[in-house]
Amino acid sequence: MDDTAGVHAYRAFGLTIVSEFEISQLSGARIEAVGAVSGDVAVGLGRLSGRLPRRDRGGSHWAVRGSEFVLRAPEVGVFHAAHGDRITVDPDPGADPAAIEVFLLGSCLGAILHQRREFVLHASSFALEGVAYAICGNSGSGKSTTTAAMLRRGARFLGDDICLVRREPVPTVVPAHPAGKLDRISLEANQVSSSGLQRLRLDRNKFLRRYTMEFHDEPTPLRAIFVLGFGDATGPARSSSIERASLRGALRLLFRHTYQRRFIPPTSNDHAGAMMAELAAGTPVYKIARPRAGDTFAVIPELVSRTIEQLGAERSSMS
Repeated sequence: MDDTAGVHAYRAFGLTIVSEFEISQLSGARIEAVGAVSGDVAVGLGRLSGRLPRRDRGGSHWAVRGSEFVLRAPEVGVFHAAHGDRITVDPDPGADPAAIEVFLLGSCLGAILHQRREFVLHASSFALEGVAYAICGNSGSGKSTTTAAMLRRGARFLGDDICLVRREPVPTVVPAHPAGKLDRISLEANQVSSSGLQRLRLDRNKFLRRYTMEFHDEPTPLRAIFVLGFGDATGPARSSSIERASLRGALRLLFRHTYQRRFIPPTSNDHAGAMMAELAAGTPVYKIARPRAGDTFAVIPELVSRTIEQLGAERSSMS
């Protein structure tokens, strides 16, 4: 990490983030730092040996204590996100800076947003014709791939993996920052070469894709939510399908795909629940099921596009 160039300031999720060190994934969201910069969130280095969380299942260990979140990532470092306005990083010796940024901009920033009583979906998002769409799903389900495909169809990029939705006065997606993560298969599906792209983690086949030219930097009303998943079919002959979820089904899907909901502090649970109920009642939520075998990279964006066209036709007929 480069911590020799003074203060680094960035704009993401409607927040000014001021860091002691450069955050390369946010280079496209950099803002000019003049004099003493007052940010919404401060990022810095510090010793966190006294804040180690208890051992938990899995590779990473974490704990939520009131409005504080602490994460221990083996061979990366310890992270502390507190009170919605401060992230402290204690890197392990020789830690990969790209790996540090994965946790900093993922779990830690997600925890900060939860602490600020924001509602966050585990989703990528894009804007098209003045409205926004969120693509939810578990890791590896195709959120980033589908969003990249929609950009080739004329959409504008809003964010990758974390989707901040505010009520102002209608549900609105707040732009994240102009960078996303794609694996090699997703790059090939979208006809993008990995040559020259930054590898995010040395032990993972993920690359950083910058969307500086395609980025939409304005909050945009949320029109619909798509949830990607796998159906029961295993044969390549079975086709993908899309259906609108019922109110109860939408609530269940929104709960399941709230970003790192275990990191939500008790003081933010009521807001998260209220936002889920509002979205389920007023925003169409669609479930897309695809077979576990077969190439669906072209099929899913087509299903999304057709549904968007139908929603546009419905809106036109009502106006």
